[in-house]
Amino acid sequence: MNNKTQGLQDLPLTSLHWLAAHHKSKLIERKKMVEIHGAKQGDTVLDVACGPGFWTELLVEQVGPHGHVSGVDIDSELIRYAQESHADLIAQKRVNFRVADMRSLPFEDNSFDTVICGNAYNYLSKEELPKAIQEHMRVVRPGGRLSIRTFDNTMSLYHPVTSTVLLSVMHGMAKNLQQQRNFDNYLGRKMHGLLTQLSLGPVTTHTFVTQKTQPLCKWSLEYVQMKALWCAEKADGYCPAEDLKIWCELFDPKSPQYILARPDFYFNTTEMISLVAKPEVS
Repeated sequence: MNNKTQGLQDLPLTSLHWLAAHHKSKLIERKKMVEIHGAKQGDTVLDVACGPGFWTELLVEQVGPHGHVSGVDIDSELIRYAQESHADLIAQKRVNFRVADMRSLPFEDNSFDTVICGNAYNYLSKEELPKAIQEHMRVVRPGGRLSIRTFDNTMSLYHPVTSTVLLSVMHGMAKNLQQQRNFDNYLGRKMHGLLTQLSLGPVTTHTFVTQKTQPLCKWSLEYVQMKALWCAEKADGYCPAEDLKIWCELFDPKSPQYILARPDFYFNTTEMISLVAKPEVS
């Protein structure tokens, strides 16, 4: 393993540190994204795979004082964090959190106006995914919506990085990740077609590009650096060693090639939000 990626093997994209940097780096963009999710004033909302509840306050603002947000996640530590950090909202009975498996929700049919699942479908197998979508639609009320946010990391853009190095690392990462059964790094582009094929209701899809330029705040700096090093860890052994060495130096603050402090630095990444409207009962 390249010494720059040593210790990064299986860097968890679900760790609290990663999730915090990711959320705080994209807070402005997420305030716009939450509007696309479609929750309205007075809605009851289910946040599937809510993690530490970073979206909760944004969703609470969307549904207002007469709405309610429930969050579920399979990770008990993240749920504990969500409960502790949102104690006031829980006391006001505006939110609640519980441990649950997204593949088998502990709710009755037609329980929520809006069900949101953010960046969790990427971690399901091809066999599990359609079943999970149908399970989530089960708890949506007629006239409500399922809103799915997925990422697609085919080509996050970094500048200044030569196209040959960027393409080499992205290709190496893709070769490695195509062998993983329970992780699809490129699901975003597929969701609209999959949802249409399932015939659950009308589907609309929005593509959302987040970009980062100078000045980078602390959280954006951490987010971009962690994402770049995760790409390096996944590309290690699947792309030329020299290209990986150059890539790692570009994101190493001790290297003269470090690019995150350069005034011309640019980064972007893409997420898709697909909404399925559950038909009204005739």
